[in-house]
This record gives sequence, structure tokens and C-alpha cells, in this order.
Amino acid sequence: MNINSSVAGLTDELSDYVGLMAGLVVTSADVVRLVDRDLASTDESEWWYSPRDWIHEAPQQWVRVRAEDLESLVMRLLYAVGALPSPWNQMQLALKFASEHPEIVDSIPPSPDEDEQGWGQSLVIMAMAWPDRSGWTF
Repeated sequence: MNINSSVAGLTDELSDYVGLMAGLVVTSADVVRLVDRDLASTDESEWWYSPRDWIHEAPQQWVRVRAEDLESLVMRLLYAVGALPSPWNQMQLALKFASEHPEIVDSIPPSPDEDEQGWGQSLVIMAMAWPDRSGWTF
């Protein structure tokens, strides 16, 4: 699922959500400053999703963001204001666990919704082997 919004709309939504969750007043300008500071102080490859391509675009510029990427950005912002102990989202934690414990992943039986090829386990294995998800299409 994709979210289509203007840059101003996304930064407003991010500031509202992060402010509510953290119990702080966070403006759209604060969101941009927090993202810039975090991008400057971390390796961008550690990010699940980086807004570098659109964060400084014109406010009326339209942007398409996947829902899980927006969730990741919220987690990163909550971490930046001190509301979370880690910037990792649920998918990152699951993939980290799967890469650190392949014996557990291999022992999980396929879901009844999966076909006989075991696509669910294949996706976990593929995710472990391919950290750059820019080419993924589902």
C-alpha cells in the first residue's frame, strides 16, 4: 500500500504523530531538522527507508511512500526525540532475528496459506541474503 501526499502533508502528519506519541510539540521544521541530523550522523545503509529524495522538495511536491517506509520513518523520529530505545521497526527486528537464528526459521512449518513451494520461508531467506530492498516487487 502506498501513501500519496504532498511533502508538506507528510511532514505535518509526521510532526503530529511523533508529537502525540512522544508527548512533545514537534513542528514540521523540527521533523526536517531531526531527519537531517540523523542522516548526517548515521550510515544511510542502516536506514530501512531514507526520505533524502523528497524531504527538501517544495511543500506542494507530491510524494509516494510505502506504508511500512512511513512507519519506519516514524520509528526513526521517535528514536531521535528519545521516545524509543531503538530506531528499528518490526520488520527490521524480524529480519535480524531470522538472520541470526536460521535454524529456528528452518524449523517453522509453512503456513497453510503458502503453496507447496514455501514462499513465506523463501521470502525470509531472500530478505536475509538481499539487504537492499530497492529492487523488490511483490
